[in-house]
Amino acid sequence: MRRNTALDYALMTLALIGISIPSSYSGRCCRRVLDEARVLPRRGSRGSSYILPALTLGMIYIGTIARLTRGGLLETLGQISFAPPVRRDCPRAA
Repeated sequence: MRRNTALDYALMTLALIGISIPSSYSGRCCRRVLDEARVLPRRGSRGSSYILPALTLGMIYIGTIARLTRGGLLETLGQISFAPPVRRDCPRAA
């Protein structure tokens, strides 16, 4: 991952939206999008009764985990990884 690229900004914007939107509103939006895309049955199906609440409540945690992961990753990538010790009694190779 590169810092300050368009992909970085887009993903962090989505993560921030996932954290900021109330779950009642995001549930309505998810239901509308999934209904229009015909991914899930509209109503009354037993199998789909667990998918929408899990998706709605998981959006908050996905956004938080994405932001924490990005921060840790960029901090780690910014560090000097490994510098081997230099022995003083050995001549340097040319």
